[in-house]
Amino acid sequence: MKIAILDDHKLFAEGLLKLIEEKIEDVEINTFSEPKEFLSSKYLNQLNLLFLDLSMPEVDGFAVLKTLQNAAPNLKVIVISMHDEPAFIQPAIKEPNLFGYLLKTDSQKEIVSAITAAKNQKRHFSNSVAEIIKQGEREKEEQVWFTSRELEILRLLNEGLNVVEIAEKLGIEKSTVETHKKNMVKKAGVNSALKLLNYARKLNYL
Repeated sequence: MKIAILDDHKLFAEGLLKLIEEKIEDVEINTFSEPKEFLSSKYLNQLNLLFLDLSMPEVDGFAVLKTLQNAAPNLKVIVISMHDEPAFIQPAIKEPNLFGYLLKTDSQKEIVSAITAAKNQKRHFSNSVAEIIKQGEREKEEQVWFTSRELEILRLLNEGLNVVEIAEKLGIEKSTVETHKKNMVKKAGVNSALKLLNYARKLNYL
C-alpha cells in the first residue's frame, strides 16, 4: 500500500509516518510539507491513500481535496486535523474522495482503523469526530438561519469593515452589531469572526 502524508508540521508528519510503519504491513510512505510539491509529485497517481492536513500556507486542504478529484480521482483521502469545528468537518465530509476525518488528538487505534476502513472502501470517522457530526446534524434540525440583519452585517464584515464602521453605516448601536456578530458565531459553531466568514463562504452566504 502506498501512502502519502501532506502536513506542513514536519515533526507531526514524521511521527505519523513512524506509527504507520509500525502498525501497517507492506506499506510505502512519502511525506510532503507543501501542497504544490505534492500535487506535482511523480508519485501522485501511484498512491492509494493520503493523510491530509486542512490548514496549510498558500494552498489549504480543501483546495487540495478539490484538485485531487480530477488529478487523482482514485486516491482516497483521510483528513487529520486540529480543527474540530463543524465549519471544517461538515464541508470536508461532503467531498467524494474523503474516506475519513481524524483529529490530531485522536488515538493511534483510530489511525489504524481509518487505514483499514479505506482499504475496504469504507469511510471512518474517529469517535470524537463522529460525535461532532451527530451534534451538527441535531443542530441542523434545530437551525435558525441568519436573519436579514445578520446577513447584512456579515457582508459588511466580509468587506473589511469593523464593528464601529458597521454601526455607523447601518445607523445602529455598536453593541447591537456586537450582539448580532456573537449570535452568528454561535449559530455557525465557530469561535472567531474569521472562521465565521469562512463558514459563510462555504454555505454560499457570501
